[in-house]
Amino acid sequence: MHLNGRHHSLSLATVRIAPITTGTRLVYTEQIAYLDGTNGAEGTVMRERGAGDHLDRLGNALRG
Repeated sequence: MHLNGRHHSLSLATVRIAPITTGTRLVYTEQIAYLDGTNGAEGTVMRERGAGDHLDRLGNALRG
């Protein structure tokens, strides 16, 4: 990811989708390396919020 013209971080995301009795379970796992001195705890909070927002939009789109 680039942020403000700088290489901010690298990440590897894994998404697992599996059927369950009440629908579908999605498990999202992301491993992150911050390259610009970002505090890991603060960066993780920002990353979780961003990923959560994207997944919420995906869920809303699938519900139609």
